[in-house]
Amino acid sequence: MAKWDADKNLGIFKREEPEVSKELTPFEQAELRFLRNTVDRLQDEKYRRDARPDINKDLWEAREHLDLFVRGLREEGRSI
Repeated sequence: MAKWDADKNLGIFKREEPEVSKELTPFEQAELRFLRNTVDRLQDEKYRRDARPDINKDLWEAREHLDLFVRGLREEGRSI
């Protein structure tokens, strides 16, 4: 839970954020590995002769999911 700390010099309150671990949890590591593997698999499939007609859409979606996940972790201060 966040605490509020009064800055007596300025007469304002600041919110102290709880300390966030820099390391990824096992769940986050597994999710990151899954998303990366999905992008890799779809990239390989994209250049096959028998690729699905909607492979470009699927690859774009997988890249977006990976990008959003990584961006969210970095905003939390996680090291990837």
